[in-house]
Amino acid sequence: MKDAEAYVSEVRNAGIVTLGDTPPALVDYCAGPSHVLPTSGWARFRGGLSIYDFLKQRAVVRAKGIEKDLWSAAVDIANYEGFMWHGRSIGARYE
Repeated sequence: MKDAEAYVSEVRNAGIVTLGDTPPALVDYCAGPSHVLPTSGWARFRGGLSIYDFLKQRAVVRAKGIEKDLWSAAVDIANYEGFMWHGRSIGARYE
């Protein structure tokens, strides 16, 4: 395509976009993010394989010191979503 660089921002679902005379095999082996790219429509949700696929995320939360308004909001949201027991478990721990 002529002036392909002008259209790169329009591409929404692709693991990688090669421009000009860049051979895709070059990207596979040494010029791109990863040889493992999304297929079967998965580019709509994610890019290529990266180091983050090998890391495990972990969150640590300590409820001590959280304001009463936040606890109350959490109970309200749980109840609104129909998760009555979630709301009760939050409320019981606050009291």
